[in-house]
Amino acid sequence: MLGQKKKGKDTYVLVDGENIIFSIQNKYGLRLNFHRVVQMLTELYGDVKVFVFGHFSDDGNGLFLAVKQHIQSCPHTHVVDTRVSNKPHREQSDLAMLEELTMGINGLFQNLDAYERAVFMTGDGSMLRAALHCRDVFDLDTIVMAEEGTINASFMDAGINVVHVDPIVNNLLVVNKLDDDIFAAAGAGSVDDMLEAVQVNHLMHTPAQANERERDRIRSINQVRRELIRHRINLMLQAKGQKE
Repeated sequence: MLGQKKKGKDTYVLVDGENIIFSIQNKYGLRLNFHRVVQMLTELYGDVKVFVFGHFSDDGNGLFLAVKQHIQSCPHTHVVDTRVSNKPHREQSDLAMLEELTMGINGLFQNLDAYERAVFMTGDGSMLRAALHCRDVFDLDTIVMAEEGTINASFMDAGINVVHVDPIVNNLLVVNKLDDDIFAAAGAGSVDDMLEAVQVNHLMHTPAQANERERDRIRSINQVRRELIRHRINLMLQAKGQKE
């Protein structure tokens, strides 16, 4: 349209660190490979600028500082550490994100004209205000991205576009040790034989004194770990078949 302001092509990505990272750890018992996350985002959207909001400390109240260092080692990625805030810890990332957004181009979001969309990596409904601000005030195409079944319905109710990611299929987990053990078990025979051999070191054991809630948690983690192990075995066998 004549006279319409031309949008840029870049993408803001706003990551609710505690929501995404803790949900991965609680479900899979594994760490998130943030280098792979950034790679996935770049493959999907081209040039990205990633902001990770979270409380980082080694005092047991947030994400470990080692996680912060891992994130900071990723390209195009910036950490917004809410630990330095005087606000209450609860929902601190949500408040910090909204505060940065409402500061507009004077805050983190400089050169707004260069951007076309905003992607929120979260499932937490308290991030809805920030997503609506990007869509309705900044006029950015706005997306919420997380694992299926973890996204609050308020985003869909507000008409925010949703993209589901699968940490296993999208290879977003730290699996170096797992892949080493799969390679070592390559001569075990069938896929089921390999699965049996690898599970010994990668399934969680249930302590005898564990209560039923803890037993359910471990059963749930082991179920998704079996799925992950089988997926990684199949990928290795496919790659081996292609080479042959």
